[in-house]
Parts: sequence; C-alpha cells; structure tokens
Amino acid sequence: MSIQQPTNTNNLNSPNHSLSHRVFANDDSAPVKKVVVDSNGDSFIGDYDGGNYTKIDANGVHSLVGTAKGSLVLRPEMNQDEIRKELKPALLQRGVFFRYSMPIYNNDNEEIFFKQEVPGRWDGVSDITIHITCALTAGEDIGDRFQFQLSWEHDGVAGDILPDTTNDVSVETIVLTDRNEAYDIYEINFTVDYDIDGEGNEITAGEMFGARLRRIAATTSEVDNNIMVLKIDTHYIVNKMFKAS
Repeated sequence: MSIQQPTNTNNLNSPNHSLSHRVFANDDSAPVKKVVVDSNGDSFIGDYDGGNYTKIDANGVHSLVGTAKGSLVLRPEMNQDEIRKELKPALLQRGVFFRYSMPIYNNDNEEIFFKQEVPGRWDGVSDITIHITCALTAGEDIGDRFQFQLSWEHDGVAGDILPDTTNDVSVETIVLTDRNEAYDIYEINFTVDYDIDGEGNEITAGEMFGARLRRIAATTSEVDNNIMVLKIDTHYIVNKMFKAS
C-alpha cells in the first residue's frame, strides 16, 4: 500500500504527519482498495472515486455510501394488551412453539396490531419489508389459497395530526405440491412503499410505524382451516452502523 502526502525533510516536526493529509492510494496487493482521510477528519474506506465506500465522519458516525448497504431485521412490538382483552386471536401450540391461529376476519377482533420506531440506521430511500412466517394448521388441498392483509401508517412528526387512515397491502399464497401437510411453513413478504404519500410526507427515521395484520378471504379456492402466524419481523436496508445522537 503506497502513501501519498506532501514531502518534508523535517520528519519529526512536519505537520504532514497529520492523518488529514494522508491518502492511501489504490494498490492491487493492498488489503483495501483505498483509504482517504480529509482535512475535516472524515474517513473514507473503499472505492472512493467510484462512489461505493464506508464513511466514518469526524463524530464517529459510520455510513455506507453507494451500493455498499446492509440489512437490519427487527421484531416489532405487538399489542398484547388488545389480544389479552379480546382473547383473540387464539393461541395455538405445536411442540415448543406457541403463536396465533388466524381465521378469516369478520369484524370479530381476529387481528394483530403492532408498532415500531423506524430505526435511524435505515437508509431512508428504500421500501420496508414486513415478513410473516406462518403455517398451515391442517392438511389442505394443493392449489387452495389463503390471503393476509397488512394495513399500515406512520405518525409523522411533532405538530402533525395522528392519522386514522391506512395503506392496505394484500398477499395471497397458494398451497404448493408436497407442502400441503399440517404445519407446513410458508413465508410472506409485504412491501411498504415508504414514499406512498408523496414528497415531503415519506416515512422517516424516528417516526412510529404502526400496522395491523388480518387474514382476509382468498380470491378463489379458500383453504379449509386456520393459518398459524408464527413470527412477524421488519426488514430495513441500512447504510449506517448507528445513527447520530
């Protein structure tokens, strides 16, 4: 790895030993392609010229720039108080696993509410994925279907009115060949369009994201039994190691 910096014969007293003057140039044999530390104390590691790199600013905040991004998976806070009050959805046990048995919603409180603060590590420009792990509760016919609906909203910032609207996203799942026995597991992904409300009203880090999950009627050939919801988690594309305070 070569080091490019101004030349000074006074090696002990030279100000050029400051990291703000050092650039580690591209070297095919080096363990990293390039490291730059600028005069502001910000550090850039990776393909700086190509726009894909890790940035560590002078305050120590780590950011991933360009296509250098990661994924963050979080579990939202479920409204257990509502479930205990209504005694719905019912708990279902399978071995060591307990979770919720979901019939088709019929104005009967068979629904799950949850919320989560949008993390500061999220990149702020990508859609959010709500991931559901569920299972059949009995043998079903191949080709039959079940459908879930996610209704979501975000709360805005101080001074805004808490909304009573929802954005509804439905995903229908088909029972597959060799996956139609009791407790066969299925994965469902809902896409949350972060800027569905237009410019200036996008979901932003620090807001509260709220959602409701219901099972709704399939478009055709409904399965005969309830569906067991095992897990709900949220997936964010992140470009920061942690958010600034």
